[in-house]
Amino acid sequence: MIVGFQARGTLGRSLVDGTKKIRLWGETMSVNANIHTVGGLSAHADQSGLLTWYRGFANEPKLFLVHGERDEMNCIYGKLGKQLQKNCLIPAYGDEAIL
Repeated sequence: MIVGFQARGTLGRSLVDGTKKIRLWGETMSVNANIHTVGGLSAHADQSGLLTWYRGFANEPKLFLVHGERDEMNCIYGKLGKQLQKNCLIPAYGDEAIL
């Protein structure tokens, strides 16, 4: 049983999509399991929940979007700018920030 969202490119997503072979610990293995998914049990807040959470900060900390799929990060990036008038960054691999 796989619970919650599985991002593209992950082992979990491959299993949900019905792959018959996986690569694990350097070995190719056959998938001999019935895979069942249960959606809606993710521990992550949705976008409106994240925006509400951020509004609770009095000191307006810098925002760095570092988790999630690129399309979804771009979407919340746009909402942060429009709804909160905040600049945030989606850093690239290897970027550094001085806080």
